Amino acid sequence: SLIQELRQLSGIDISGFTAVVHGTIPPNQSMNSSAALEVAMAALLQRLFPQSFCTVSQMDMLLACRRADQKCSAIGSNAFTSSALEQLTCTFSRQMHAIHADAGDMRIFDFISFPSQPTIRLLLIAPLISQEFLQLPLE
Repeated sequence: SLIQELRQLSGIDISGFTAVVHGTIPPNQSMNSSAALEVAMAALLQRLFPQSFCTVSQMDMLLACRRADQKCSAIGSNAFTSSALEQLTCTFSRQMHAIHADAGDMRIFDFISFPSQPTIRLLLIAPLISQEFLQLPLE
C-alpha cells in the first residue's frame, strides 16, 4: 500500500527490490510500530531510488505513509488515530528530545531537549498492552 501511495504521489518509479524487515514489538500492541515501519520503508525506498524521490518533500512522504496506514491498519480508521502524529514523530524525531507539535495541521513548534542524565522517569499507561510486551527487556 505504501508503494502504491508513493506512486500516486508524483509518479514515483519503484522497480523490484528485496528487503528483510525484523522487529521486536509484538503485533497489535498499539505502539506505533506500523508508523515506524512505514516511515523506515519510505526512507529505504528514497535511498534505493533517489532519482524518483528528488521532488518529494518529507511532509508528502509522511502523508503517503499515513494514507497507507489508514488503508491497511486494523486501527487505521479509528478516530483516535486519524491524525498523522505517529508518522510525524517517526519522521522528525531527534535523539533525547520531545517534539512539541500540532497534529491537526502538522506544525512542529519546538524540540525539547532531555538532559543526558535524565532525572525524570516516563510512565507508560496502556491498558491494552499484553503481558508478552511487558516482559520485553528495556534497552
